[in-house]
Amino acid sequence: CSGSPRVWKSSELEAETSRSINLSADYYGHGFQMSANLFHTYLQNKIDFTDADEQVKNLGYTYQWRNIDDAVVQGLEMSLQVTPVRYLNLGADFGINSGHYKNVREDWKGTPYERVSDRIPRFPSTTGSMKAEYTPHDWTFTLYGLYQGSMQIDYISEDAAGTKIKTTDPYMTFNASISKRIGMVRLYGGGKNIFSYLQDEKHLDDAAFLYAPVYGALWYAGISVTISH
Repeated sequence: CSGSPRVWKSSELEAETSRSINLSADYYGHGFQMSANLFHTYLQNKIDFTDADEQVKNLGYTYQWRNIDDAVVQGLEMSLQVTPVRYLNLGADFGINSGHYKNVREDWKGTPYERVSDRIPRFPSTTGSMKAEYTPHDWTFTLYGLYQGSMQIDYISEDAAGTKIKTTDPYMTFNASISKRIGMVRLYGGGKNIFSYLQDEKHLDDAAFLYAPVYGALWYAGISVTISH
């Protein structure tokens, strides 16, 4: 729509390149499996989403893509899947992440946030999920949880004094669903963000300031039909 923020992509952007190394291990047992992945990535000319500078704002844009700096992203990812009893499948994964620019960002030098400005914005320090699925006969019951750890996100205020780098709190959201198959017909229903977790801080003057759900629980139901020849 006409009121949506516009994003400038300059023809002078340099290509972002990366060099990566990772070490993975998997283990399969009776009724369960485990995996782990250790990774390290060097990013050259990392491109990120920023507030538009004055020249770009004069062209009618709110945000722009920029080459920020070289950066290093590394971490450990782990997952586990278990089938403890018939029809029941459980799964979980967890990741520990670190993402830093080579230097503090120019826009934040000389501010109280200079020290944390080398951290890549919107890059959670930890992530995870869990899933429980029970499938007796023609029924399917599913509960899915998504965890997001603390991260940094820029808030660019219309009042320069309010501009800051916010460190978010960890949070977890849950989705649930149920379905029943009757021949070619499947009846289903469920909910997303069923506990209505909401972002704790909102600013109408910065449409990019999003780090968690901004809407409460969403419930749905439906019917699907499978037609095969």
